[in-house]
Amino acid sequence: MNRLTEQERNAAIVIRRLDAADDLSVWTCGDEPWAKDVSDYLAEDALDHMARGIAVTLVFEHEQRLAGFCTILGGALRAEDEPSTQALDVAYREFPCLQIGQFGVRIDYQGTGLSRFIIRWLRLYARSVDIGFRFLSLHVQRENAAARRFWERSGFQTVARRSGSNFLFQIYDLYGS
Repeated sequence: MNRLTEQERNAAIVIRRLDAADDLSVWTCGDEPWAKDVSDYLAEDALDHMARGIAVTLVFEHEQRLAGFCTILGGALRAEDEPSTQALDVAYREFPCLQIGQFGVRIDYQGTGLSRFIIRWLRLYARSVDIGFRFLSLHVQRENAAARRFWERSGFQTVARRSGSNFLFQIYDLYGS
C-alpha cells in the first residue's frame, strides 16, 4: 500500500462501529507478540465488550477494507495513583480521560499515515463529544519500543507509575499548550 495523501484519507476513510458481519479472518497487524494480542482482541473480545457496554470499537475502512481500528472507553487519571500528575497543573483529584484500549493498523496499511489520521480523529472526537474529557490515555507495553516511539511522536507523554507494571501509562493533554 502506498502512502495515502491527507486528501485521499479524508475522502476515502469510513469510520463506523465494529459489526458482527465484519470479516476479521484476514486481519493482522504483524507477527510480533503484541500484534497477535491486538488481533486476538479484535476477533475475540471487541464485540463482547461492546455488547456489555465496556468499550466501543471503531473501525476505519479504506476501499471497503478494514484498515485500522481503535477501542475507546471512559476512564480517569487519579492523582493519588499517579503522583507525577502534579506537574500537569490541574487542581483536581481525578482527571477525565478518553482511554484508547486497543489500537491497530492492518499490516498492509502501516506506514501509509493511517495511524496519524486515527490519532488526529481521536483528538477531535474527544473534544467534540463535549462531556469533559481532559486527556487521551493509553497503556503501552514497555518492551514495544516501536509503539512507544509512535505514541511519543504523536504527543503522548509517559506518566510515572508507582507499580512495576509491564505497561507504561501515557497521556495526551487535549487542552494543553
